[in-house]
This record gives sequence, structure tokens and C-alpha cells, in this order.
Amino acid sequence: MSLSFLFWNIGRKPLAESVAQLARERDVDVLVLAESRIEPIELLVKINANHERKFCLPHRLNPRLDILVRLPPSSLQIVTDTEGVSIRHVTPPIGQSVLLVAVHLTSKLYMSDDELGYLATRLPASIEEAEVRVGHDRTIVIGDFNMNPYEQGLAGSEGLHAVMTRDIAAKGHRQVHGQKRRFFYNPMWGLFGDKSERPAGTYHFDRSGRPLNFYWNMFDQVLLRPSLLPAFRHENLDIITSIGEQALLSDGIPNAKEFSDHLPLFFRLMPH
Repeated sequence: MSLSFLFWNIGRKPLAESVAQLARERDVDVLVLAESRIEPIELLVKINANHERKFCLPHRLNPRLDILVRLPPSSLQIVTDTEGVSIRHVTPPIGQSVLLVAVHLTSKLYMSDDELGYLATRLPASIEEAEVRVGHDRTIVIGDFNMNPYEQGLAGSEGLHAVMTRDIAAKGHRQVHGQKRRFFYNPMWGLFGDKSERPAGTYHFDRSGRPLNFYWNMFDQVLLRPSLLPAFRHENLDIITSIGEQALLSDGIPNAKEFSDHLPLFFRLMPH
């Protein structure tokens, strides 16, 4: 079976109806929310209305992340939880299991880029330990990294080591000063900028008056281990800009007043 994922940092907004509608429109199986203040029962009632296959929230251990699944509750097993990181083993009724690493890392409002990069070096060891525990490396890392794809915590060998092309990722690893460093593939590189009709990123911040101003950032990302490359197609990855007839953009940037300052991220894995 295919398995679809939706991540959205909803910025503490009361967006239960919007989340529910989006999950229905995109036929989502695994829903990850960051900065959600929605009561679980309220969200479940709305999201399960007129749905034959019901969502559940098996565990709510991490105050920064909620993970809902449209699968049997036993399909989502806790591996570990730390601040801003939830690791779950997802075992659908049909098809291979995956290791889901949901993240909401510290904001740039509270740490410098260097500090965020240093902290990100802790994550690979946690992921590799979880992979050993579940016995495979079909790993997905998804969430709000509060870093762009080019920053050291994401691209660096001591961080997540997430590279921009499938060909490089398919090599599996490289040697760095005599030590093996494994790759992730980061398909968000292909959505960064204005080449497509999509927004240039998932989060817009205008640092007017400062010497360096990127405007668009790609803080919300999905990373894949090379073992999942056969199941991933670029056409099944999307930065979402509307829910029904409601636009999530205003004047070309995220409508933070009515929705969130982050845009939702959707992708689907296909059987292979």
C-alpha cells in the first residue's frame, strides 16, 4: 500500500477544521503537527467526521509534536521521545514498516545558526540507534528543522548529512576523516526557489534593514534514507498553498493572520 504523510507547524492557531479538511483532501495516513494547541478530542471529532477509516492519536508524549495515524493504533510504536524529537515505528497493515522521526527543532529566535548546527549533531546518533532497535533503515525525518537545507546541521557530515541529489544519496555513505558518515536524501532542494509555481520555500521572514536577507526559507522538510528512494517520486511531494478554496498565501507569502506562518508539507511513498 502507499503511505502518505502531512506535516504542518500550525503556530498555535485554532485550525482544527482546516487540518481536518486538508487531511481529507490529501488522503493522509500519517499526520504530524507542530505547535498544536488543539485538544485531541476536538481534532479527532472533526477529522473523523464522515471518514470510514478513522484517525487516532495513540500517544501524546511530546508537547511540541502530535502524531496522528489513519491506521490501527498498534501500527504506531514508540521508539523514543526527546525535546522536539519523536521517533516512531510505523507498521501499516500491508507493506513495509518505516521509521518516522518527527522533529520541531529550536527556533532561530533563541539560538544562533552555529548553536543550532551544534545541537543537530546529536540527532544522527539517536536515529542510528533507533534504526538498530527496529532492525532496518527505512527512515523518514520530517518536520520544522528551523534550518535551511544548506546549513551545517542539515548538510554537514556531523549533522544529518542530507544531500541534494538522489545519485549522491544512493551511494549510502562517505568517509570523512576516516569515519563512515551515512547520507539522507533531501528532496526539498528541488523545491527551493522560484523555478516552479510553488512558493519559493515554506516560511517567509523579511529581515529588512539587515545585510543578509533571504526572505524565503525552507525550514519544513522531509529527508529520506537511500533505502526509501525506490518508493519516492518527486511528483508526490508538495508544498501546500490552499485548502479547498481557501488560499494559505496572502500577497504571495504565508497568511499568518488567518492560518500559519508555515506552509504544510505533503508527500507520499509508493509501493515498489
